[in-house]
Amino acid sequence: MKKYLRMIKNNLQSVFSIGNLGCTIAIFIYLFAVNFKFIDYSHKFREFIEIIFMGPINLTNNIIQVFTWILYQFFLIYMIGNYFFKELATRSIYVIPRLRNKQYWHICLQITAFLVCIIYFALGIFISFICGISLNKTFNLNNEVEIFKIIMLLGLSSYYLVTVYIFSTLITRKHNLSFLLLIITACLSNTLGTIFRIDKYLPFNQGLIIKHMIYKFSYQWSFIFLAILIFINLIFINRFIVKKDLFEITH
Repeated sequence: MKKYLRMIKNNLQSVFSIGNLGCTIAIFIYLFAVNFKFIDYSHKFREFIEIIFMGPINLTNNIIQVFTWILYQFFLIYMIGNYFFKELATRSIYVIPRLRNKQYWHICLQITAFLVCIIYFALGIFISFICGISLNKTFNLNNEVEIFKIIMLLGLSSYYLVTVYIFSTLITRKHNLSFLLLIITACLSNTLGTIFRIDKYLPFNQGLIIKHMIYKFSYQWSFIFLAILIFINLIFINRFIVKKDLFEITH
């Protein structure tokens, strides 16, 4: 057990390298700056966070908001995907023989990916809090459960996108193409959800807080919906990785 925990710890340190961590901090400071004008001093901390991470209702009303959403959302996915496939291509050569089990190695990578999603948004909320405090904004911190739900919603929806991205890349064997297709699909899903009012049933839209606010579907619905889809994706990804030669997948 200790060797698996140590591996996950090392994975997290590798993902959050100094470069990636610096970019993450810069992105969340930018995110705060873009949304600061929408923040009122009467807002509770939960409302403050919902404004920061609201996301676009569609792709035409506010181009800056769309760009900001794509920036923070897909930087996370690219960061995880880039690390995941470096693991497949290089470190797996000597890590898997040491663990003696390809499936356990893959499980450690998936746990790492999920934890990165949670830590990423927890860090984003913390940076937003610090930025608000630095501008003399005071917060009511009595709604920790609601803040935790927001972190879980953003983290779980991002992890779902990560599993889609990984599965797509395993099939196409093209890292950048799969990433581009994921962005296009997410944007198309946003548009279709707005036009037909079916955001509740579109997995790509579950992490858009503004959709929850306007179309009145709960975070709990998204948790269950995403968990089922993630479980299905992981079954296919695990079977693909366990049964295939990793050199064949990545070359």
